[in-house]
Amino acid sequence: MTQRGQNEKLRVLILSCSALDKSNSAGSTFSNFFHGMENVELASLYLGYGEPNNDLDMRYFQVTEKSLLKNLLNKSFPSGRRVIVGSGAAVGMNKNEKKSFDFMRTARLQIFFWMRELIWRIGRVHSKELQSFVSEFAPDVALVSMNDTCYLDRESVKISRKMGVPVCAFIGDDIYSLRRIKLSPLFWIDRLIKRASHRRLIKRCRRLFVMTDTAKAEFDRVFGVDCALITKSLDFSGEPAYKNEDRDNKLRFVYTGNLYANRWRSLAELGSALSRLNEEYRDKGGPAAELLIYSMTPMTSGMKKALSTPAVKLMGGVPASDIPEIQKGADILVHAESTLRRNMLVVRLSFSTKLVDYMHAARCILAIGSSEQASIAHLVRHDAALTVTEKDDMYVQVKRLYDDPELLREYAAKAWHCGAEQHQKELMQGRLFSELTKAAQGD
Repeated sequence: MTQRGQNEKLRVLILSCSALDKSNSAGSTFSNFFHGMENVELASLYLGYGEPNNDLDMRYFQVTEKSLLKNLLNKSFPSGRRVIVGSGAAVGMNKNEKKSFDFMRTARLQIFFWMRELIWRIGRVHSKELQSFVSEFAPDVALVSMNDTCYLDRESVKISRKMGVPVCAFIGDDIYSLRRIKLSPLFWIDRLIKRASHRRLIKRCRRLFVMTDTAKAEFDRVFGVDCALITKSLDFSGEPAYKNEDRDNKLRFVYTGNLYANRWRSLAELGSALSRLNEEYRDKGGPAAELLIYSMTPMTSGMKKALSTPAVKLMGGVPASDIPEIQKGADILVHAESTLRRNMLVVRLSFSTKLVDYMHAARCILAIGSSEQASIAHLVRHDAALTVTEKDDMYVQVKRLYDDPELLREYAAKAWHCGAEQHQKELMQGRLFSELTKAAQGD
């Protein structure tokens, strides 16, 4: 918005639908993108509930449906507010509101999402308070965390058009294509409306950022652009901490992550394969393998039944700070995607950020999923994991791992090498800063 000196920091305004909390996708992603980057100054405009919790030094402005409705009833009530972390100013949900919201989101009731969009359409989102926040920060560039909504698109376009802020967008999922298996006509009406909304924003963007080669190839073709590839990154400059101790005749598989989108079915198939392995090697003095599942995902009775094999242990959820040590205690780290086509299409272009954590842990990775999924394709392309793309391959692969301990070290080294080559923090942050700077300058 203003001309800045050569030595001044690049001011980046991040727009998202959720608070930048490390426990959610947007918070985890952007915290990783910018943590430790000294040549930027950050601000966050988020259109959702809750208080930010991340590793970034930034200022915040929040707008919610609740505040928009109150403002419609009483103009003196602000539709948005500045948030100082720890001050109690952030608008959240009470238990009943959260319970209702989670039900609607889980049930995927289309009328609920349209009601939300209506509130954002008629509400005074672009208030004088919001405009004051943006003007005072004076961003050089805005970076939008695009998702499956219209209201974030609309507000991003307004800030770009009315306030003269160059805009870029990060797209982490397939929010645009028509490759879905859905029978509901309401879904397809909604999808077409959102496609038009996304395209309006993308037309204003000076840069598009994606996480996978698959997404880049598709969006380059569809939108006629040259997307920049930015992924989660860590410091791989040191020496990998390989697991050198002798195993106690037991192979420890560890999964850390959510179980949604039928990932639990893939883990259940792995559990069955491990139980079969244990039966075969029972005469060797104990179980040959076990699968430890650490997840915050609420378990249904069907999930518990499918995972109730002797080789599987449900460990529940643990604090995020405990995860690195848990991963280092594994022999094999498991990445699981659903092999059901309707689920596979939803995450077709997505990249699982925990894969970079797995690589950094320097452990052998076993990946379950379809080769059409970008995360699996990335691992196959760089030979960074043993992969199971067919159900019949599951037992073959786990037996290979048990019979040949050298495979553990070999694939641990390959995982670390992939991280060092493809997900080095210095490389990724340098690329992100360079692209944002070019966008701010109009290049």
